[in-house]
Amino acid sequence: METGSIPDLKIRGIKSRADQINKGDLFIAIKGMDHDGHNFINQAINNGAAAVLTNGRDFDLSVPQIKVLDPRLAVSALAAEFYGNPSLDLTVAGIKGTNGKKTWVSILTSFFISAGFLTYQMGTLGTIAPVFS
Repeated sequence: METGSIPDLKIRGIKSRADQINKGDLFIAIKGMDHDGHNFINQAINNGAAAVLTNGRDFDLSVPQIKVLDPRLAVSALAAEFYGNPSLDLTVAGIKGTNGKKTWVSILTSFFISAGFLTYQMGTLGTIAPVFS
């Protein structure tokens, strides 16, 4: 395939774990702390990956390779578009700091519930499922 050409692909899903790839998925090769996803490209292709997104290194692949400078950054925009930009329908609030986060999350959650919003809390201690008013 010539450089710069884009084949007509039908991508069915986006995944960064080669062992979870299904036929037609886009495999995102990301270098992590313990493992480098680029080492699993062949496994992903063998499992049915239709294309591979990499960090710009050249690989001789049997499927199209999409090279980007930062796969983590690219996949966030790519996944948002692929899955219909679900975050556009959400209101997201974040709290950071050293002390008082749990208290403020509890206060804001109570406020949002009383205002009729569906809430979901995420943090280092886990998640609290959606709460209906």
